[in-house]
Amino acid sequence: PAAIGAIFTHALLEYPLDYLYFLLPLGLLMGSVEGLSTPAAGVSTPRWMPAGAWAALVAMLLWIGQECRLLEASTEQLRFVTKGLGSARLADFQPADVVILDGPREFERFWLTPVDAGMRPAELDRMRAVVARNAYPAALLRYARAAALNGRVDEATRTLALLCKTYPTTTCEDSRRSWAGQERSGAPSGVIGFPATP
Repeated sequence: PAAIGAIFTHALLEYPLDYLYFLLPLGLLMGSVEGLSTPAAGVSTPRWMPAGAWAALVAMLLWIGQECRLLEASTEQLRFVTKGLGSARLADFQPADVVILDGPREFERFWLTPVDAGMRPAELDRMRAVVARNAYPAALLRYARAAALNGRVDEATRTLALLCKTYPTTTCEDSRRSWAGQERSGAPSGVIGFPATP
């Protein structure tokens, strides 16, 4: 029951129940509690079934732990590469090869996607999906720029307005300066005007 309560408390703050690797353990835990409190009427299961379920749960936990290690290493490397530290180049960086933790993997791919005119609609849609889950200022600004460069002016304007409504005024002003800097450097971010600070 404590583990179930912890997952539900987590759900008040984030979206763990959107992910299969939270739903499966939660389902097993709730089934275990139900089995303990309600005697099964005439239903018998092989003795290996509970042990098999717990073995699968432990295997998934180990798999997720391994993927966490891979993601931690690749995210650290991506930070160094994007800041120009070390000898690695962005073109040589590969996202972590993970299966279960696909959200963080897609966030890495988001930063590797070149932002320019002529992007495919599927690329823009994927970027929008990533930003919906990872609405950090730099990510919102990057997606707004991609949308503006590819004719999605209304979407870019909404994204910039969301940035300014969600984060403090100082963050909004920093983003405004960054937007203006891109325009001065020749990047056509000036396709749209940055929204007024709320």
